[in-house]
Amino acid sequence: MDAFSLGLVLAGAGLLMLFVLRRSPDRRLHALRPPFEKHTQLFTPEERALFLVLQQAVAGDFAVFGKLRVADILHPSRHADKAILKPLLRQLSGRRFQFVLCHKADLSVAGVVQMEERSHHRRPHDAPLDPLIEICSQVGLPLVRIIASPCYEVSEIQQKIMDEVRREPVFVAEPDGRKEPRISGLDHIDFQS
Repeated sequence: MDAFSLGLVLAGAGLLMLFVLRRSPDRRLHALRPPFEKHTQLFTPEERALFLVLQQAVAGDFAVFGKLRVADILHPSRHADKAILKPLLRQLSGRRFQFVLCHKADLSVAGVVQMEERSHHRRPHDAPLDPLIEICSQVGLPLVRIIASPCYEVSEIQQKIMDEVRREPVFVAEPDGRKEPRISGLDHIDFQS
């Protein structure tokens, strides 16, 4: 082998070594890094602002929980038509309620709060309605929809919640036809005659 060929081989080997050495530490670092990172905040700034106002607005009546899966609050009825149920389950899988209001005494669900972007508030008339709105209505789950904003008025949010989350008994028809009263609270009932 002549000096020129030997020089080319050594130069090629040197470049290959340099390339491998440059890439190798990077790969080792990637192997040491976990595949996940934690979120530093549970809520976006808009959600956090609404959460703080919700806590003030319902402090005496309800506990406020955030980002619960729809499947934790709603479940399919035993009597549901599977042909209708399957597409709905696909649409709702992975969906979350931004906030869930629970009675403080027993943590039963009193209602849910969804924050809407301003653009969703002005949807075209031919756009399909979110199936979650219809489902909540059908099962008697109060759904309070609030337009996203950087700040909220406590009294305004309190009024919206009280308008949607009923205090009086609601009669719900059971599958067998009988009607059962559902009492959401006894706070405003006078038991003295």
